[in-house]
Amino acid sequence: MTEPTLRVPCPDCGGTADRDVSGQVDWSGALRWCAETHCAACGFTTYAMDDVLSAAERAAVAAQEGWFALLLTPADSADPRVRSAVRHALDLTFAQVVAMFRECPRRPVTGLRVELDLVVARIRRAAPRATPTVEPLP
Repeated sequence: MTEPTLRVPCPDCGGTADRDVSGQVDWSGALRWCAETHCAACGFTTYAMDDVLSAAERAAVAAQEGWFALLLTPADSADPRVRSAVRHALDLTFAQVVAMFRECPRRPVTGLRVELDLVVARIRRAAPRATPTVEPLP
């Protein structure tokens, strides 16, 4: 699959440049967003990594790949190790994770595929018998 591409102003010539965005998990297990910008008119190229996406970049990734849902079994949802892994992966407060699990599975956690794959990896590390899945939303 190719990376989502946005059209952005070239910082060098002011023309239009292409910005390709992708997510990757770094050596520490953190999600990093990579963006490569290239201007065909002047040859300007830059590569950047960040912890967050802009709204436009997030929308471009979602438009190309779609939205996904993290699905947990009732047993997994009740497991405190799973709740703790989700809490830390999504940087939630205790109250937020309690409220979120109260709504599961009626309202699953949704996000971009790479974000939810990272949550699944952290759940499996914390609770090896857990069986979380990530599925595309309709």
